[in-house]
Amino acid sequence: MTGLCKTRIPAQVTAALEPIKDNEEAVRAYGIHLATEMCNKILAYGIRTLHLYTMNMEKSALAILMNLGLIEEAKISRPLPWRRPANNGKEDGESSQQIKGDNPTNCST
Repeated sequence: MTGLCKTRIPAQVTAALEPIKDNEEAVRAYGIHLATEMCNKILAYGIRTLHLYTMNMEKSALAILMNLGLIEEAKISRPLPWRRPANNGKEDGESSQQIKGDNPTNCST
């Protein structure tokens, strides 16, 4: 990701990650801790808005917001705003396949 964005990871972050790089949970906890510290500094300077890119890691973003005292854990879990269909979204006779290849228009179900 850093290559794509043409950015560099600070040396102190790389050093902190080196001993835990093979422990997914420790890396996640460090990321949440680091992001919480960064957000606290931003908020301390009077910035009133944060934008967190979840990258499909909404649990980490929620943990950061809880650490900052911006949300309560009790308010996180909520039902979906729609009912799940009884047939798991498939109409009679409908099937699904994984689309393979680079051209999704050339596929059949």
